[in-house]
Amino acid sequence: EKLSMNPKTPMSREQKEVTDWLKVNVPTKKTKFLHSHVVDYFCGNRAIDLLMTDSPWAPCSKGKVEVEDGQLVFDTRDKCVEFLDNLLRYKMFHRAKKIPVAEKEKKEKKGKKKDDKVENIDDRTDTDLDKGSETGEEEKVEKTEKKKRKIRLDMHLEQIFVD
Repeated sequence: EKLSMNPKTPMSREQKEVTDWLKVNVPTKKTKFLHSHVVDYFCGNRAIDLLMTDSPWAPCSKGKVEVEDGQLVFDTRDKCVEFLDNLLRYKMFHRAKKIPVAEKEKKEKKGKKKDDKVENIDDRTDTDLDKGSETGEEEKVEKTEKKKRKIRLDMHLEQIFVD
């Protein structure tokens, strides 16, 4: 059965509380969405892990031993996935796919900036270059180790929550 992306009923108070908790507690990263606006994104499996361990709705949160009937408790991953899929239908977030930024695109954009930098290097004296070479090599090694692949996000065709 295919559920509608436009639910007829408004969000419940419980759904709003979980959404607010997720916004505050799930770690996010920033990137561009299709080269235009900047967005925050998170990993679904991390959100499920936090809901099941650290949230007020976790089975063992705050020393609760007994659970009242009708009270929301995320005791299984499937229950979390179902709940978050429901929030996705309310468009609290979207499913997106990661697209790595091609190195060529980055180099073309930086090409103009590098021309200006070359002129600045020529203005320095030889002694300045000798002093900088020792630290420069170390910095280059650190940059290559820390270099992370830049990504962009694109809307996924299937808007379902996947763990």
